[in-house]
Order: sequence, then structure tokens, then C-alpha cells
Amino acid sequence: MALTRRRGTWAYGPDGHTPVDAARELAWRGPGRPGDWTAVTRTFRDGHTTTWWAADASALRVLGSPCLLRSRVTAEQAGHHEPRAEQLRRSPAVAVVVPSGMLEKMRWRVLMTLVTDDLPSVDRLDKLGRLCGVLTDRIDEISEMLTERIRTEIPSYAQMPREEHDRTVRATAQTLLSSLAAGEEPAADQLREIQLASRRRSYYGLPVYDVLAAFHVVARELWEQLRQAHDGDEGALIELVGPIWLWIQAMSSVVVDAYIEEAGARHSYEAGLRQRLFELLRGGGATDEQVREIARELGFDPSGRFQALCAPAGAWSQGQLDPLHRAARQLGGTVQCGLHGAVLIVLAQNVPTAKVVSRVAQLGGSGALLGVGLLREGLVGAEMSIGDAERALRLAPGGGSGVIRFEDVWLQASLTGAEQRLEPLFTRARQVARENPILVDAVRAFSRCGFTLSGAATELGVHPNTVGYRLARWQDLTGLDPRTLPGLLRSVLADLTDPG
Repeated sequence: MALTRRRGTWAYGPDGHTPVDAARELAWRGPGRPGDWTAVTRTFRDGHTTTWWAADASALRVLGSPCLLRSRVTAEQAGHHEPRAEQLRRSPAVAVVVPSGMLEKMRWRVLMTLVTDDLPSVDRLDKLGRLCGVLTDRIDEISEMLTERIRTEIPSYAQMPREEHDRTVRATAQTLLSSLAAGEEPAADQLREIQLASRRRSYYGLPVYDVLAAFHVVARELWEQLRQAHDGDEGALIELVGPIWLWIQAMSSVVVDAYIEEAGARHSYEAGLRQRLFELLRGGGATDEQVREIARELGFDPSGRFQALCAPAGAWSQGQLDPLHRAARQLGGTVQCGLHGAVLIVLAQNVPTAKVVSRVAQLGGSGALLGVGLLREGLVGAEMSIGDAERALRLAPGGGSGVIRFEDVWLQASLTGAEQRLEPLFTRARQVARENPILVDAVRAFSRCGFTLSGAATELGVHPNTVGYRLARWQDLTGLDPRTLPGLLRSVLADLTDPG
């Protein structure tokens, strides 16, 4: 009894199944492991033959009752991969009733011929299996070559231990070759292994695009090895193009999913670590063992050299912080940044200061204000560098912008916060400076011009004797001789630290 592809008379109403539906429920693992299918060679009148694939579906009930299939599997086409729906739809199918005793034991035989124009033949599949087997026999040599090639072309892989990298590359290459040889698509358990490996790469800080690039390196090099090993039948080799890229696509999707999941968890975790690190460093806890552990977790060398930048927190929104975090990862070395209290803190190690300052200033906009601390040793140095940057920042005029370096303003910055203690030293000099501005101008010019009367006179546009007279008058009124180091220091500091 012949049936159409769309509908079969063996089932009624909503429970009806077409031959195509039946085909989709049957197991297939390739020509060597056909599962529920049996190869049937049909010879036509003109002499040519075609391989059909036949399968039996048991009828639980007959004639007027729904018929169900005993087997639960997916049909796969006679090739490497599962048949696409459109291939099944255009594949002619015939259902024939084959009596085998009583009606209740009646079986339905579904014979199906698939579109074979774009499918490899059984002989071709055998050749591909042997070709992949040649590489599998050399898997140790090939995996070592793949690992070396990846680490050479993608420098970020140096962050991953070589032993672990060797192991995962070998497992991936072996899985890919064995699947290609068997004509199988990536299985769920294989993709889970790749997902776990991807999470480990995320843990070591490898960018997702580097991990994706590594899979392409593996595919490229395996293709080259296959090309060198094939026996001249390029048609058989070409059959592997589709399956290889199917694997790459599946692996890429798994990598991206793993990174999306891992990035969210890692981002929250690192944000907490950064806050705790800045809290301890600003609170005098640089010698705490917990600080060392957190620093290592964030990628710092606790005994290395640190440099801090600070900016007013109010000028930085979350929308600016996210690009700053991304930019920090591209600078090389280790850079961690975050808001803490009233300041944005950027702590860097093994990165040129100019690169960090330039990137932070660029993201902060034209009105960005930055304080830059000194480059200092160890975690105690990191604590002090943050203090440097904060002190430099306090010297900025209201509404100011630009970069203020502690090394340029160290004297004023170091005195910040000590005004009350030092007030008695500067009271008289400040009063004189306010009442006699031309005298303090002479002291300033003398200190800037090599401590020479002629240099100061040139700057002020007066005679050298006039400068000498004004310096003497300053000494008479303040008791500070600007021609001596102690007198000059107190005179200059009184002027520099005058809040008025």
C-alpha cells in the first residue's frame, strides 16, 4: 500500500503520522552503525542502483486506532550529520504493509531514499574515517604542535599553564577527529567539556576573542594536516569542510555562552575584591596578609611596584566605569579601578604611567581632573601612592582640570593637613606678605631666579639694588632672611600655604 510523504493511512486524526515523521523517530549513527535502519539496494530497469534505507515501525494498534512507534530516536541521513528538515520533506518515501502473522503483530515498513547528491557515499565515508585515523595515531605530536602554534600566535595564552593547555588541546583535537571519522555531530557531553575548558580560560583572564581565535587555529592546522595526509582523493577531503565548520560553529557558541555566564559571576566577584583592597589600603592595612591574597587574586604581584591615580568620584558615572574596565584590560600589565568613597582609584602595575594617564583622561572627558602618585614598591608603596594621588588632587583649584603629579607638588602636598600645626611658623610672614605685596614678590623672584639679585631684578623689571633693599626689608619685618636656606624655606612656605 503506497502512502504519500505527507500523510499515512495507518493512523487517524491528530495522532496521524506521515512517513517523514516516522523517519525522524528512528536512530541513525552513520553507515557503519545504522541503528534502526537497514541498507536496501534497489535495481532499476535501466540497470542503475540506488541505496535506500529501510526501517520497521511496530504498530501497537491497527485499523481505526492510533498507531504508535515503539522506538524513540531521531532519524539521521546516510551521511555525517542529521538530515535537515527540508531534505526530509523533499525525500520520496513509500510505506508498505508486510504481514507477519496475526494482525496485532502487523508491522509497518518505511522505506526511505534520501537526497544523495550532497551526501558522501559509504566508500567515501570509509576513506574519511581512515584519513582521520591517520591523524588520531599521531595525536600527541599534532596536539603539541597545535598548542605551540596557539601560544605563538595568541600571546594571552601565556597566562594559562602549559600543562593544562596541552591537555585540553589534545582532548579537543581527539574529539574532533573521532567525531569526523564516525560521521557524528558534536554531542552534548563533548560540548560540556569544551564549556568547562572555556570557563578555565576565562578564569586565567583570556579574552573571549582570543579563545575563539584559538579554535580557528586548531581547525586551520588540522585541515592542513588532513590535506597533507590524504591519498589524492580531494573529493573525500572536501567532504570534511562542512562537518569541520559545523564543529567550529558549535564550539564557538559554547565558548561565548560560557564567557557570558562566567563574566557576570567574575565581574561581581572582582568588584567585591577591588572594594575590599581599596578599603584596606586606604585604611592602613597594607601589611595585612589578606591584602596580599586579594592582590594576587586580582593579578598583582604583591612585591612589585605600584602606581595610583585618583579622580573625583562625582565626575565618573557607571557608564564611564565599564569602558574604563575594558580599557584597563587592554593596557598590558595589571590595572584595577573602582570608586571608593569620594574618589575614583586606579591602581596599576607594570604599565607605563603615560598610557594609564592618557586612557583615563580620554575616558574622563575634557574636564577630567587626575592626581598621580609616585611609583612605589610593594603593597605599603601602593597605599602610599594612593595617598600621594589624593594629596595631589586636593591642590587642584575649584573647577580645575588636568593632571597634577605628586612629584611636581610634593612640598605643598606633603604639608596638606598640617596647617594647624605649622600655623605659628608662618603667621607673621603671611601678615607682612598681605600688607607688602612688593616685598613677597621680590622673595618669590629671588627663589625662582637662581638666588641672584640680577636675575630677580630682570624678572621684576627693577634695579638689582632695589631687589636687595626689598629682601632686607622683608627680613626686618618678618625676622626671616631669604638669603639663607631656613629663612627662604619659611618665607616660601608661608606664601605657598597661605589659605588667603
